Amino acid sequence: MNFERLSPILRDHTSAMDWLKINSARGKTDNTVFAYSYALADFIRFCQTEQIDYFQATRQQVISYFNDLDNRPLLRHGIVVQCGLSTASRKQRLAVLRLYYNYLIHEKIRDTNPLSTEVQVTKNRYGNSKRGVINHKKKSSWIPDANQLDRIYDAMKNESLRNKVMLMLSYECALRRGELCLLQVDDISLGKHGNFLHIRGETTKTKKPHTAEFSDATKNMLIKYIAKRSTITNKDNKFLFVSESTQNRGKTITVWTWTKAVRIIAQRTHLPRFTPHTLRRLGISHFADQGKSIREVADFAAHQSEDSTRIYIQRTPDAIHDTIEASLLKIAAYKQQKS
Repeated sequence: MNFERLSPILRDHTSAMDWLKINSARGKTDNTVFAYSYALADFIRFCQTEQIDYFQATRQQVISYFNDLDNRPLLRHGIVVQCGLSTASRKQRLAVLRLYYNYLIHEKIRDTNPLSTEVQVTKNRYGNSKRGVINHKKKSSWIPDANQLDRIYDAMKNESLRNKVMLMLSYECALRRGELCLLQVDDISLGKHGNFLHIRGETTKTKKPHTAEFSDATKNMLIKYIAKRSTITNKDNKFLFVSESTQNRGKTITVWTWTKAVRIIAQRTHLPRFTPHTLRRLGISHFADQGKSIREVADFAAHQSEDSTRIYIQRTPDAIHDTIEASLLKIAAYKQQKS
């Protein structure tokens, strides 16, 4: 373990460096030790700012640190993408600090652990703790309103034909990004009775194969894309979506390629909460609004449990439906003019 790469703030704290070195000597991986150091350095930095002696910090003072994490803005490419660290990240910080304070007790630097699980907190009527150090967040799902959706589709005018097709299929067929990127040309059926995608079980999260229908507007763009695709990759590549970059031209794209493309759209429209999963969530909600039963929606979403489906479903205003239909026609018409 190269301890020189650790945060400079730790070098002035002998006990912190000794604890990290002990963990390294006990066989902890370099990545684990580095994660420990990152969490510990952040806590020490907070204590310095708040003029807290972290050696003797009280439980309430440590909780104030986690309250800070709960409200800390998270930036990505200069844009605030969320407010507060995730529950998993805060749990990781909690585990690190609890281990570190156990070490301080062992070294007789302090007598008690402010994060000890033996500390009693307020009980609910079932005798369980009402609230510990970590305040668990309930994730709030987000789907764009009519105005935001229109901005997203307008931004697609500057995107490649491949990305346009991927966005439409992701929404209309409520695809996860892995399912989308692993589609093969043979998974497509175009005919008089409808246009269908056959999503193979091995590409789905639940290993559940299913079929989804898409519009004629998307079909027209898809036909043009397949013709263009044939000039980019060889016949041996069965996957539908391939890279158009100079470096990886003709190779099957990854989920990260698609995620990056959506992130660029999110930045361009100033909608940091727009992700590949937003399209799936919107597609499921729109499908449910057509009067479908919960079982039909679960089959469409390829969920094993109807409880999972209920989490996804949100009532989407009619204005959004109108915007979706108008935007489909707008993108299709725009591509025809430019082709």
